[in-house]
Amino acid sequence: FFYLTFENSQKLDPFSNLFFQDFIFALRSLSLSNTTFHTTEEKRRISHSSSKYMTMRRHAKADTGYKPVPGSQLEADWDTTLANADPCDTISDTQALLSLIDSASTTSLQDSTNTVSWPDDLQFVGWNNHTNVCDWTGVTCGKNNNRVERLELNQKSYHGTLTTELSCLTELTMLLMSDNGIQGSIPEELGEKLTKLVLVDLSINDLKGSIPLFESSQLQELILGDNRLTGTIADTISSNKPNLYTLDLSYNNLEGTIPDTITDLLSLKELEMSNNRLTGYLPTGFDKLINLENIFLQKNQLIGTIPQAVFGADSQLKNLWLEENSFSGSLPQSLSDLVNLEHLKIARNFFQGTVPQDLCDKLASSENSSDEEKCFELACPIGFHSLNEEGFGECVECQGESDTLFLGSTTCHTTNEREILSTVYDNNIGSDWIGSDGSWEDNNADACTLQGVECNQNGSVQKLDLSDRNLSGKIEKSIGYMTNLQELDLSSNQLTGKVPVELSLLPLTYLNIANNRITGDIPSVLCQKNDVNGNGVDGSFSCSRIACPVGSFSSTGYETNLDECGLCNDQVNYIGRITCDKASSDDASSGEITSGFIIGLSAALALVAFGFVGWFIVRRVRKQRYYGSWNKNEDTTMASVTIGDGSPGDERLPFNTVDASFPVDEQSSAGVSKSSSRSSKKEVWLDVPRI
Repeated sequence: FFYLTFENSQKLDPFSNLFFQDFIFALRSLSLSNTTFHTTEEKRRISHSSSKYMTMRRHAKADTGYKPVPGSQLEADWDTTLANADPCDTISDTQALLSLIDSASTTSLQDSTNTVSWPDDLQFVGWNNHTNVCDWTGVTCGKNNNRVERLELNQKSYHGTLTTELSCLTELTMLLMSDNGIQGSIPEELGEKLTKLVLVDLSINDLKGSIPLFESSQLQELILGDNRLTGTIADTISSNKPNLYTLDLSYNNLEGTIPDTITDLLSLKELEMSNNRLTGYLPTGFDKLINLENIFLQKNQLIGTIPQAVFGADSQLKNLWLEENSFSGSLPQSLSDLVNLEHLKIARNFFQGTVPQDLCDKLASSENSSDEEKCFELACPIGFHSLNEEGFGECVECQGESDTLFLGSTTCHTTNEREILSTVYDNNIGSDWIGSDGSWEDNNADACTLQGVECNQNGSVQKLDLSDRNLSGKIEKSIGYMTNLQELDLSSNQLTGKVPVELSLLPLTYLNIANNRITGDIPSVLCQKNDVNGNGVDGSFSCSRIACPVGSFSSTGYETNLDECGLCNDQVNYIGRITCDKASSDDASSGEITSGFIIGLSAALALVAFGFVGWFIVRRVRKQRYYGSWNKNEDTTMASVTIGDGSPGDERLPFNTVDASFPVDEQSSAGVSKSSSRSSKKEVWLDVPRI
């Protein structure tokens, strides 16, 4: 009765029958709280009627000025209901899916029977509001509740968006909409409310924005590759996902680091993050992922070394693709112990040394190839370059004054120091340099005659000082090919970009890149070089010895034994800073503390010295005043102070400091005795302690 009455009331003028609707709404609330619905559809229809009423009421309040009695309970109930209402309470699975039509970039079709359907070229059958949703193309419902559980719409030329209404499909376990033209972002509600998702595949679309948190603990595959997603990968991406075995975020525009929590996905079999802008180091803990078979991290900006124990002895790893990053160091011998390894891609990084021969033999395509040819299949060795863009395969030795210093190089670089210095001048806008003597402009000038250049006895450049010269641009990578350079000072310029890993090849003892606009991490192999700015002398190595990290500073721009890097409370993202606008009050720099301590100690000692001198002068002046006043009075009686053995002391003093002198008469003996008695109770200046 309630339902029919409410439905019939909708045919009346909603703005002239608000009182009647308020009564019906109150009746509906009572009915919903005391009625057991026998079917899901019945409950959904009444909820839908409630949604229509709410929409009318909001429209009435906005357009007609209608207001219930202020402060009434009905008004309070309305406001609470509007504020806390879950939209999904009034949206059926049919309505949720039909919302996709409304968002499609192509115009929805609407025929004379008021039936909404997909355009013919979208290859959908039965998508209209007169057909059971469970019979629609790409839709699978559960057997017990007729709720949508699977949505398989791959390659359907859908060019709309992912609507928030899809989050109302709370029984959904599979969301497959890959290879369409989906635009917009992934609504956060999809991750929050679809807690039964097992498989999500939204790859090969045009999705933008960040990756939402998918809270389903049943998730097994999350495939978002080949979109235009941005932002960082949150630490929470691995939260409560014990069954996730595929994570594909490749071919996006993701930045930041790979979170360490990624190694908490103990069921992970495939990790695909290639072709992004990821930076930082390879997370530790991959040895825990014994089920991991495929790692695809190629074409990012990852740095650091590959640890010896990066993968455990029980690893199932088959594919390890790391090419075209900024990894450095040497290849660990432990890679040869991966019994299931089939493919290893390492070219176009900054690996040094050689490829372990056991690894070459293991992965060679032909057992009849020579040892050298087997290793060529993984990466061209140092001193060689590849004729292709892959960095392996067709390897040719460098000729003349050229060389390669890394495995898998595609180009030979000049080692001619004069040519390298000319490149520095050109790429760092030498025409804008200040304090120049003109030597750098002369292309025929010998390298050792250039301003700021010092050479050794063999005529090789061993020192390059271009500090405070207004250099701009990036640090020239080719400097790393000046194989005898020991001291490099590029401080106090306008240099930008990152520290090139090529500098780690130099036999440096001093490196100063402070007070520039350099960003990013310092290559770990450079931080681990012995004796650069004293690094490693005490057995420990720190990147702070090269440059203070982001958010810190020191007076030199790097850490020394007397000047450590202290914290800043600003948002400047440069490394190697020598000043800080807002130093941390809780954790000030040790360099500042050290220098402040020295200055403070010096000042304290100076004050003590001045105080002592002043005290001594005042003391002598007062003493002289007493003596001078006494000696000038001819009628003054003087007495000797007996010290120790009774001999006259050197010091003479007035018996009475209040009345320093008195006439001598016939009672002088008594006067002296009396005055002496008083003087023992008065303050006098003596060179010895008063007993």
